[in-house]
Amino acid sequence: MSVEKLNPLTSLRFFAASLIVVHHTQGFFGIGTDINRYLPTYQAVSFFFVLSGFILTYVYKCFDSREEIKKFYIARIARIWPLHVVTLMLAFFLFNHHDLPGAIDNQRNFQFYFKFLANFFMFQAWIPVKEYFWSFNAVSWSISAELAFYLLFPLLLFNLKQNWKIKLTVTFLISIFFVAISTLLRLPEGKGPEIGLLGLLNIHPTVRLFEFTAGMCTALFYDRLKREYNPALTHATVLECMIVFAVLGVMALNRPVQSIVEPLAGKALTAWIDNGILNVFGFAAMILFFALEKGHLSRMLSGKMFVMLGEISFSVYLLHQILIRFYKSWIAPVDKFPGFFSYIYFWAILITGSYLMWYAVEKPFRKAIIGIGTFVSTNREKQKPGDRFSYVKLLFIVVIISTLMFPVIFFAKTTPAIQRISMSEAETFFSQSDEPYRHVPFGDKLILLGANFELTEKENLLYLVWKAEKDMVLSMKVAVHFIDARGEILDVADYYQSKRNKFLDTVGQGIIWLDTIHIIKDVYEKSHAIGICIYNNGYFLDIGKGPRDWNGKRLLIKIQKSS
Repeated sequence: MSVEKLNPLTSLRFFAASLIVVHHTQGFFGIGTDINRYLPTYQAVSFFFVLSGFILTYVYKCFDSREEIKKFYIARIARIWPLHVVTLMLAFFLFNHHDLPGAIDNQRNFQFYFKFLANFFMFQAWIPVKEYFWSFNAVSWSISAELAFYLLFPLLLFNLKQNWKIKLTVTFLISIFFVAISTLLRLPEGKGPEIGLLGLLNIHPTVRLFEFTAGMCTALFYDRLKREYNPALTHATVLECMIVFAVLGVMALNRPVQSIVEPLAGKALTAWIDNGILNVFGFAAMILFFALEKGHLSRMLSGKMFVMLGEISFSVYLLHQILIRFYKSWIAPVDKFPGFFSYIYFWAILITGSYLMWYAVEKPFRKAIIGIGTFVSTNREKQKPGDRFSYVKLLFIVVIISTLMFPVIFFAKTTPAIQRISMSEAETFFSQSDEPYRHVPFGDKLILLGANFELTEKENLLYLVWKAEKDMVLSMKVAVHFIDARGEILDVADYYQSKRNKFLDTVGQGIIWLDTIHIIKDVYEKSHAIGICIYNNGYFLDIGKGPRDWNGKRLLIKIQKSS
């Protein structure tokens, strides 16, 4: 099926993916943590859903047979599944390999393998529990939602020109229904192990279907508008600029609108608005008018460089959080470079790595899956010489990435597993701790000798001093929860016991070490307590003393604020 490529929309994908990257890099590389207060960058996911509905309807005008529907499903799986599996395995081997349960633990065996299979087959977002939809490579939840849209697409496309108003209204009312049910049941925020607003109103594809359908309906107007819309270049440019500013303006109004809505209608409606629902038609207008390519902005986005960045945007999206987690676990503790330099370096690795993923994974595997049975004989004959897979080019890309990654690997290899300190050094930290937080047993493995804060003009720090009660493997994770007055989790700063994140890193009995947690200032100001627990794949160590909740599994450290 051959259709004219809409280059400006391809380029826009990169800018939307970049907003998601900015969202996830907050708190690192010198990036401030209050960006979303002024511009909710995470709403770019809504743009992707609207764009997906538009592009699919633009390409597939209708399905005349089951064979065409079958080809559609194969094409969509070929588009998203290969890279998803590669990044899933990358996340598993880098961060989650130690979560494999023991052979005798049947319940944990089932949970782990079901979670992995849910990710592998891309239905993790259909399970509205954080442990599932944000497991492994967390950003892939949106790919899982896309899969649901693809499955429903033939039904939504059927007679769309005649019944688009009905379908748009029905999908909108479905979202409202979920908001109403969430309000009636008084569902919690959903950042814990329970079903909550996050999983049901932000992640679940049923609620996000309205955005996809809005994109489909927008595509119906494209062909007609393309014939009738012939403005002067200046007028079209002004309109494109106005749409961009309008979209950014509505995004900037997100927090003020939420502050008005929450007291009147509750958290559920507020959470739904936070998805970007107020900007659905703004995103639709941007997609529609940029696709027409009548103004300077859209024509600029048709340039080769922008189109190439758009082509690799899917890889940027699926790869970026893995790189951020790698930086957070292994590089951040020893990163001595200025934030802007580290950020430029991060983007260089991300763009280069994304190009490699696009060239070596996305392109060849997509062709292979679509051309099953005929790839060797038919596709090779039709390939132009410039389209052939070049192993020399692949080798060149690998050399560039290896060169960029060498300093990163060097830092990771030379980073100590823990920051060992002597007892005399430890006393300077835990002597300032309040009594409830001194010598707190965590199971029979660890003693928290003390916990205290250091507040400076630049940052807030939490120091935790640990002592090993026996020889042990540093295979667990330390959960750090920032909790407000209502007991809700505002943010988390979980980290692995070993900075190298190595399963075989061990400490001997009596070893003392210091963990330093960097706390975001505005999160600290909103928090009333910090919860500390140690866990691995659902198993939590019991805490022997001090203020606790979660059935004795989480220590609560109250934040003392100066008046």
